[in-house]
Amino acid sequence: MILVRDEKTREELRPSLDESILVMTILESKGMEFDDVILYDFFSTSPYKWDYGILEDIFVDYHITSKYAS
Repeated sequence: MILVRDEKTREELRPSLDESILVMTILESKGMEFDDVILYDFFSTSPYKWDYGILEDIFVDYHITSKYAS
């Protein structure tokens, strides 16, 4: 199963894949479970892609200050 952010990305990807490969948007896959999922071009198609550096900063800060940090 390949998960994409929006329908535009799904439609661009679909012709280059075998018909047996399932490509779904987030909304289409809601409530479903899959053993294996590939996120395709997920963050670069986000309208907030410029803001993902904040997540890295939070992750680093958490692990530096966490009692589990080594």
